[in-house]
Amino acid sequence: MARKRKQPVAVITGRVVHHFWLNLNKDVENKLDVAVRELKKQRLFAETIRDGLRLILDLRAGSLDVLFELFPDLKERMSVQRVDSPSPNIRELEEKIEQLTQVVLGGQGGGIVFKSNPPAVSKAAAPVAEVKAAAVMSADDIADNFLAMFQ
Repeated sequence: MARKRKQPVAVITGRVVHHFWLNLNKDVENKLDVAVRELKKQRLFAETIRDGLRLILDLRAGSLDVLFELFPDLKERMSVQRVDSPSPNIRELEEKIEQLTQVVLGGQGGGIVFKSNPPAVSKAAAPVAEVKAAAVMSADDIADNFLAMFQ
């Protein structure tokens, strides 16, 4: 008589358990094991795993939403570029960029003519390989030549 299969637990309770292995011979995984034990003592293990999986999947999808949700201070640090006192070179470059922007967007050339005439490129001929016949040498000559290197 065939055994009747029980319904999976997830269907009844809506909860599932996933297991994974750590190889304690690997330093990284050994450190993870220590962290897992500490998280379990603090009753934060399941929450940390869920947050970690959400973060990895979100980052792989090219989004930073979960990262900023978990670490709101990172969003502020990444969005604000603080420059207390820009160097004179930066100020000078900013002024020149502003001038160029005005010229390009405003159409005011002020006597400046923009033109693009790249130099003509001549096509070089393809290289030709020459095969020259080598002089015929006897085995004794080759051996003498070889031994001469060590004298």
